[in-house]
Amino acid sequence: MMIPITHVIFDLDGTLIDSEKHLFQSTNDVLNEFGKTFDWNIRSKTLGLHLQKSAPIIIEHFNLSIEPIDYIDKVLLRFKSYVQGDNGGYGIQLLPGVKRLVTHLSRHNIPMAICTGCKEDTFRYKTQPFGDFFRSGNLFHHFVIAGSDPEIGEQNKPNPLPYLICIERFNENGHRINPKQVLAFEDSPTGLQSAIDAGCQTIFIPDPKLDLNSLPVQPSIILKSMEHFQPEKFGLPPFNE
Repeated sequence: MMIPITHVIFDLDGTLIDSEKHLFQSTNDVLNEFGKTFDWNIRSKTLGLHLQKSAPIIIEHFNLSIEPIDYIDKVLLRFKSYVQGDNGGYGIQLLPGVKRLVTHLSRHNIPMAICTGCKEDTFRYKTQPFGDFFRSGNLFHHFVIAGSDPEIGEQNKPNPLPYLICIERFNENGHRINPKQVLAFEDSPTGLQSAIDAGCQTIFIPDPKLDLNSLPVQPSIILKSMEHFQPEKFGLPPFNE
């Protein structure tokens, strides 16, 4: 029997918002300049990695004649454009089931946080279009933005430190949170590894192309979409609809 959940942590990209498709397109745009294509073979190896880690992998894989910092600048320039709805795009959206679940948990006073591997500046322009939804202290107790957090440094996901720090920051009045009572939502093997190694129960919502047999760890439950999540299975208040 699963231990009842008292706190919930969400990854951001590909879990709450549909930014992963923009990162894929931005990466492919840059690779096209070199006559290359961002196919699933290499994409699957970089899922969940922030650009500072994925850039050297991609550059080496394709033997590109560009420095990582210049490659990252090119990708981010395109990514920001797509996120803001330029180039005929639709901007950035909440993924199916996200608003319903987050507002439901908030109404029932379940503390929530976001644990993302990205940097502060990209976090801000990805979440800015949603107004108060991503305002700290509104629906979410806090954010751990691992790519810019001095307590994390180079120990980003898949290291468990981002999740351990995220759990610790729930603590108030000296009360420590049991990681086994924390439910983490993730979409990448990298994030899943981080959450499980921190001791969390996990909901995994992967890309449909991902080979689940290749996972280094096993989540509590695998879902096709957050729309299919049943809170009562984890001791959380059920939806009333």
